[in-house]
Amino acid sequence: LYHAMGVAYSLQGEHSRAEKAFKTAFALAPDSAATVISLAGALLVFEKSDQAIEMLQTFLERHPANLQARDQLAAAYMQSKRYSLARAQIGRMLELGGDALSRDEAARNHTNIAVSFTHEKSFHKAETELKLAIETAPRFSHISYDNLARVYALTSRRTLAIEVLERAVKLFPSSRETRTLLSIV
Repeated sequence: LYHAMGVAYSLQGEHSRAEKAFKTAFALAPDSAATVISLAGALLVFEKSDQAIEMLQTFLERHPANLQARDQLAAAYMQSKRYSLARAQIGRMLELGGDALSRDEAARNHTNIAVSFTHEKSFHKAETELKLAIETAPRFSHISYDNLARVYALTSRRTLAIEVLERAVKLFPSSRETRTLLSIV
């Protein structure tokens, strides 16, 4: 009941009420994956990453194969700027998920690893991960292409940035973000 209330409040944009409902649901059922993941999401909305991290770590000690909880933990680490810990969680997701992960999901994870490297200004490592994401699922999302173009632009390789963005525009013609990025590179 409280979990459902939390979902309803979240859908209405009432995040404070959603957090309270999810906390009640969590107190009643601390091993409910759906509740833990939802509460972590609510905590992250309010940038309470330390609380989310503590709860998710405890949950993952009991349920280490839960990829959704691990994904939320990676997001909490990213929010708190603990990029190497975020990468460790994403790497573990790739390892645990193996062949069960879709190519799109694997590409998303490689893109997230790249974003963490970009925040640390490790552009070569970010480039490697973004190329892997694109190779894994070339039609998944424009985001990998956009981020690769940003890496190229940040490392003074404007021509490569333009080439990547032109390719992305062909694959994702409705992407405003890609077109905007192409216009300013």
